[in-house]
Amino acid sequence: MCSIEGCDKPVTARTWCQTHYMRWKRTGHPEGSTRKTVEERFWSFVDRTSAGCWLWTGSLTGYGYGQFSVNSRPVLAHRFSYELSMGKIPEGLELDHVRARGCLHRHCVNPAHLEPVTRRVNQRRGDSPSGISSRKAECVNGHEFNAENTYITPSGKRRCRKCHASRQRGYNARRLRLFSTVSV
Repeated sequence: MCSIEGCDKPVTARTWCQTHYMRWKRTGHPEGSTRKTVEERFWSFVDRTSAGCWLWTGSLTGYGYGQFSVNSRPVLAHRFSYELSMGKIPEGLELDHVRARGCLHRHCVNPAHLEPVTRRVNQRRGDSPSGISSRKAECVNGHEFNAENTYITPSGKRRCRKCHASRQRGYNARRLRLFSTVSV
């Protein structure tokens, strides 16, 4: 029988029944009297030993972000950390791990490394192909992307006017050669 007074369930581990063993595992005490607060549980998963980033040591999402459970609901760890330290995240904004502040990890929960920004800004700062392309200062042929030399396609992509004009000249020349050789 379980060693906790008043419990008559069979022993599972450590001389306790399943219920008391799980309480001990979750709270550190078989009767659950020293239950941790949500904040204490959160900070127990944070490794602050590295120089800048505070790394999340708990579970991660498939995308590499820290994940934490609050009232049986999953919460992203960096969002929880930011809201604990800085307050609510403004409506319509998302958190960016700012590389300029030394943040190199998605599972970093240091609020000093996080900044609320729009989705567009967050994507442009990222490592996706569109983010990398948006930071380029010149086209593949070395022409500068500036107001005079750049146009935006209907799908939102930047294009170089000089390269476009060059392609058009080549297309027109090929077309002219093709039709000048055709006899009527």
